[in-house]
Amino acid sequence: MSSQGRFTYSDSGMYCNDKGFVIAGKSLKYLCAVLNSALVTWLIKNTALTTGMGLTQWKKFAVEAIPIPKISADRDALISTIVDYIIYLKKQPSTDGKNLAYARDYLMVKYFERIIDGLVYELYLSDELHRAGKYFFKPLQDEQLPSVKEITGYKMSALRAIFERLFYRKHPVRKNLFFLDSLEIIRIIEGKA
Repeated sequence: MSSQGRFTYSDSGMYCNDKGFVIAGKSLKYLCAVLNSALVTWLIKNTALTTGMGLTQWKKFAVEAIPIPKISADRDALISTIVDYIIYLKKQPSTDGKNLAYARDYLMVKYFERIIDGLVYELYLSDELHRAGKYFFKPLQDEQLPSVKEITGYKMSALRAIFERLFYRKHPVRKNLFFLDSLEIIRIIEGKA
């Protein structure tokens, strides 16, 4: 029971108790990104059972009913790269949001999560987004983002540089994220309508 998706990726051989589920297979980082997205949270809130006290029951049958779009290998790789950024960043003490000296690192995590939302919106609502001139995959693929494993040296420094480039106010990804709620369907999903 949760107000949003609480899915995580692990390749460490962990297991869970009877209150959790394990999904095995291919494209698990992509699946994790989709299941934790704002769009899927909205979908589950509007289709799944609730506790009667406002929490959604993320039951197995409800999660299995979520339509997951098939994607190309390059899109899967892009989403996996950003998921890896988030996983790496969440393990860093500077991203917990409690130390104002590192407030920008906390913002970086939230921004990469928001980018995932933009990518998922483009997967499910491509016609609506493209009619409004909003694209996420193309400008991010043009960036040729390195995987966490490809980053040599101090990874936090490299991730901060990537974040600053993508967060620049004139970057197409930031502009498209900032104006996403100009689309009525996005305002509905995000509870702004």
